[in-house]
Amino acid sequence: AAAAQATFQALTQALEERWPLLQALEASASEDSPPALVAATVKAALAALAAKLLDIIGDGKSGAQVDEATANQRASMAVGLLGVYVDGFARLQQLSAMQQAWPQVCAATHEAEALPWPLLREVVRFVLLRPMEDDAAALAPQGLAQSSRPSEAVLAAESNATRLLQMPSTWSRRLESQGAAQLAVPWLACVDEANAAYWRQWEKLVGIFDNTLKHRSAEAANSGASGFDSAFLQEVMQLHSVLHDNLQQKFTTFQADVMQQVGQLRFDGEPSAFGMVLKEK
Repeated sequence: AAAAQATFQALTQALEERWPLLQALEASASEDSPPALVAATVKAALAALAAKLLDIIGDGKSGAQVDEATANQRASMAVGLLGVYVDGFARLQQLSAMQQAWPQVCAATHEAEALPWPLLREVVRFVLLRPMEDDAAALAPQGLAQSSRPSEAVLAAESNATRLLQMPSTWSRRLESQGAAQLAVPWLACVDEANAAYWRQWEKLVGIFDNTLKHRSAEAANSGASGFDSAFLQEVMQLHSVLHDNLQQKFTTFQADVMQQVGQLRFDGEPSAFGMVLKEK
């Protein structure tokens, strides 16, 4: 991130110092030449930076499963690089030399692109998705102590699920604080993925009931009793009510909240330099 920041600073300084020269070239060239020259220079510098980053982060596709230390390192690097690119693009766009050239810089071509796809994948994976997955994992249903009843697990799971379904505004503010509100569409996909992963963890809760039923059925078979347990039946009905009544209503509210957050991220405020680059991709 420090090297990328130094590259943006050097590029910004060079353009400021050589802008009089570019203006002088305008007198001896066509009207469109200076912007084209500036855009080509900036894109070449950004392409060189992207090539260096590619050597470090790879193509952004491999390594779906990495150890915790590596994931933390890559997440830290992705956060740093996101900040550098957001700030660097903003500084470049404000230069006098870039007033006409910025749209050309944003435009992706086969030769060069201002924001490389591998970096964008790394940002989405480690800046957007991973924190959401961590939040979801922390609130997932846990195993049941031997002395506890399934009803206690249901109450704890419902409480945690309610907290998760209130997270979209927190996740949205986190993205805004990083200056990357224009990543609203990938953000929405990450919310969907983290939410799906969370609800898959509820299989643990269903497993608690399944194991309890098998254990009590075995006890009833050994003792010759009927095996009817009104308390356990009540706990099963409690789980059904939580899933199909309580959480269903909260999930509907959650969906509406997510879409509202996406709309605010996409359309609030003036488009940023970073957002213009994203739009071209």
